[in-house]
Amino acid sequence: MNTMNSLKFAGLMLAVFMAACTNPNTNQKETTTIQETKKSIEVEIPVNTGLLFSYLNETGDYVNSKEFPSLIKASIVFEELGKNNFVIDIRKPEDYKKGHIKEAVNINFTDIPNYFQSKIKPFEYPKIIVVCSTGQNASYTVSLLRLMGYGNVYALRWGMSAWNREIADENWLKGISSKYESQLETTDVAKPAVGLFPNLKSDATQGEQLLQSRMDGLFKAGLENTTISADSVFKNPSVYFIINF
Repeated sequence: MNTMNSLKFAGLMLAVFMAACTNPNTNQKETTTIQETKKSIEVEIPVNTGLLFSYLNETGDYVNSKEFPSLIKASIVFEELGKNNFVIDIRKPEDYKKGHIKEAVNINFTDIPNYFQSKIKPFEYPKIIVVCSTGQNASYTVSLLRLMGYGNVYALRWGMSAWNREIADENWLKGISSKYESQLETTDVAKPAVGLFPNLKSDATQGEQLLQSRMDGLFKAGLENTTISADSVFKNPSVYFIINF
């Protein structure tokens, strides 16, 4: 069995919530019921967290919808070239200059919110397609944009590795390895008990304001801390909460 030298965290909601946590035991006024196996557990929700939950539910709850994740195949992108779709390439400028999809624009990840707000009219395009080398950074970007309300945004599945063999050789295929095969488990791991929701640190009084604050923070932080190497994980797996998606 193969493992990849680069693992991508799919915990988008953890990124949205946990990056702004304080003491989870304060300001708890709401409760929600979670069904775990055969029993129901009542979990308290801090005020700000409840505001954000309510807002996400009102706007369609993208993360828990059938539209998540919003991926598009390279073959479809190719077939629809010239049909007014807009392609955004978030790779490094030097990689973009080596070769990119026709009419794709090169935009830095941190500049995307401003680009959407002031440079283009996003909903004039049938599809906005975000592209990176492997599809992982693009998927993360699209998830944030979808939460912000841009419902016509998609990530190119497998990224430019699905478009060009040389790019695949330097990215996905380069990462294929059986290095950690002996450390893979074959037994099921029990899910941990349900815990408290994080308490969001914010003076905002509306869910929309909370979401905008978190989106601003995540785009500003960049992509540097959104991935972790397989070497790091397998060195000491017990220090990580690992989700097999």
